[in-house]
Amino acid sequence: MLYSIGTGLPVIVFAVLIAFSARFVGIAINRLTQFEMWARRVTGAVFIAIGIYFALKYSFRLF
Repeated sequence: MLYSIGTGLPVIVFAVLIAFSARFVGIAINRLTQFEMWARRVTGAVFIAIGIYFALKYSFRLF
């Protein structure tokens, strides 16, 4: 009986840890997905603004 408890207890502990870790990883991935959406938009806006600046500066010599 002690042998079965000794071998089963670590398996149960690791199973619980993996279950909680998977849940927290899922939450973290959802948050990163939301951040990535806004980061892509901001990065795209910055690139467009820089492109417009360079177009005005070098093509039309406005700045």
